[in-house]
Amino acid sequence: MLFGTHPHEDHIGGLDDVIKNFNIENIYMPKIGTTTKTFEDVLDAIADKNLKATAPKKGDTFKIGEARL
Repeated sequence: MLFGTHPHEDHIGGLDDVIKNFNIENIYMPKIGTTTKTFEDVLDAIADKNLKATAPKKGDTFKIGEARL
């Protein structure tokens, strides 16, 4: 499970490498974007692995092991 909080470079820089090098089943990102190369690299990495980013909604919960977020 991978969460991208927002597309500022200081928050998603290197996220493309994480996507490329780890087994990720779910990607959560808000429905906002930017035209930076960093953001485009993240989108390309998502597409290259045939994944899709989903925007979480208020009230969504996520379970990781025994923890609930």
